[in-house]
Amino acid sequence: MRRSWSQVYLPVAAVAAVLRCWAAVALAGSPLRNFHLVPGLDMQTLLERGEWGGAASPLFTLHRMLVAFFWSVNGRSHQVMQLAGVQLVLGVVAALLTAWIVLHLFGSRRYALAAGMVAALYGPALMYECTMLQESMVTFACLAAVVSLIRAHRLHWGGGAALASGVLFGLATIGRPTALLLAGGAVLWFWLELKRRNRLRRWWTLPGGILVVWILIGGLNWHYSRNWSPFFNVLPYSASVNTGGETPSSAVPEEKAVFELPPPVRIGINAVGRLPVLFGAHEVPDNLNYYFIREMFPPLRISCGPWLVLPLAAAGMVLLLFSGRWKRRDGLLLGVILLLMLPLCANYPMGRYRLLLYPYLSILAVYPAWWALRCGPEGCRKRTVWMLAAVAGSAGLNLALSERPFVRGSDFVAWAVAMEEGGKRVSEASLQTFEQGLAESGFTEQAALVNLMVRLIPAGQLDRAEGLLARAFEAGAIEPALLWYYGGLVKLGQGRFDAAAAALERSDPARLGILASKRSFFEGEARRLKGDNAGAARCYRRALTEEPLPSFRPLIEEALKNLPETGRTTE
Repeated sequence: MRRSWSQVYLPVAAVAAVLRCWAAVALAGSPLRNFHLVPGLDMQTLLERGEWGGAASPLFTLHRMLVAFFWSVNGRSHQVMQLAGVQLVLGVVAALLTAWIVLHLFGSRRYALAAGMVAALYGPALMYECTMLQESMVTFACLAAVVSLIRAHRLHWGGGAALASGVLFGLATIGRPTALLLAGGAVLWFWLELKRRNRLRRWWTLPGGILVVWILIGGLNWHYSRNWSPFFNVLPYSASVNTGGETPSSAVPEEKAVFELPPPVRIGINAVGRLPVLFGAHEVPDNLNYYFIREMFPPLRISCGPWLVLPLAAAGMVLLLFSGRWKRRDGLLLGVILLLMLPLCANYPMGRYRLLLYPYLSILAVYPAWWALRCGPEGCRKRTVWMLAAVAGSAGLNLALSERPFVRGSDFVAWAVAMEEGGKRVSEASLQTFEQGLAESGFTEQAALVNLMVRLIPAGQLDRAEGLLARAFEAGAIEPALLWYYGGLVKLGQGRFDAAAAALERSDPARLGILASKRSFFEGEARRLKGDNAGAARCYRRALTEEPLPSFRPLIEEALKNLPETGRTTE
């Protein structure tokens, strides 16, 4: 045991801790810490749902409890560095637990050291530890439950160890129920082991621990929020994600609806079809794009990315299956992955969701080398050939099937908004980042253009805005109504009132949404400034009928009131 500490755990802990200390220092001065201020991202919503006693009713999950704790002790304000600090510490522990699993399943210190290092250096794990998303907490809870199951098995399913394992599996399933199938598999394995050992009198310990947590959390949820379930009801969302083709309508014969598969069946079929995406090296971005953040956040540049770990892990699974070692305790890894991957694929397997697998994929990524080297010289040569073939095949498939590009224009938009701390501090650097995102997308990223316009036009940088609009018109991908609208505002600011009125008139209000009333108002301003008071009055009145924002209505009414009497009464 002492040698394991010095040869495995201390090096893994040292590497994981040094990397995360660097990440904490870098995070303090990085826009990444402000991503919870970017509108539309889940980080903002997750923090708001942790404001217990404020705007949110308590709904008990591990992440929300931690958010609510820090929000409460900090005077009802979110201190994101504290939450990130806890997650970074859990990242160090997760690397140690990964090494522990290898040491107790395979009995190899070198294998445990290598797997622990891969987990410690895995880039997406470090990235999510630095954010306000719940992936790190969910992943750690699941990993702790798996470790407790292996420990209970080593202790011959003693009552205390099995009960503790049940409690941890219960905690791993509250909130997002991805680990429900894994918890069911753990209970089944527990019962089969007890039957084999003729000790069925303890059958209740592990499931009892799970039920205690579910009853407690369900009771708390009911007391505070009138929601009896200990986990989220994700079936409606999954059903909407898995809607197959068009819904029955006049374009679809009504009798076809009779044969539509029930949502659970449709979700299951689609989940199987998405399995290759789950093990592809390409990270499907959602809220965060690892390939973009890696270039902006220095600690990630020395980390192990999916393009190294995933092909090796896929090769490891193939070798584990075809070598027959899956029949031994090595197969526990495959069992864990199997029971997690189907729920993960029930929705589209975004990169953030599959983070749940990274400890086990880190172990499997080292498996090909360990399998090839654990034999005599002659056998090693043969195994090395098989190992290289498996790795090459896995890497080749990833190259052939992976999507591109890895970086999107919307990534630059989110980064620029974070640079501005949610739009509070506009700077030339943030404007250049918006422009970079617009250019990266080939002038097709509408969010980048809109963010630029609402910053450049009030700042009087009209020539710059006009040049960007011209490029967007050439690309032809952004909504034309928006381009004419902002083009009209630019011309209005330049004093070209005839051109401004003509451009705004060409902007289709039906395509502008909440901007429709502003479009009519600014057209009215252009007509007023060129002396067409009657035309201005018509535009102002139209703006009042287009459901303007409450804060904008008084401005329209004041403009109409201030028109000369002849202008206001002429139709």
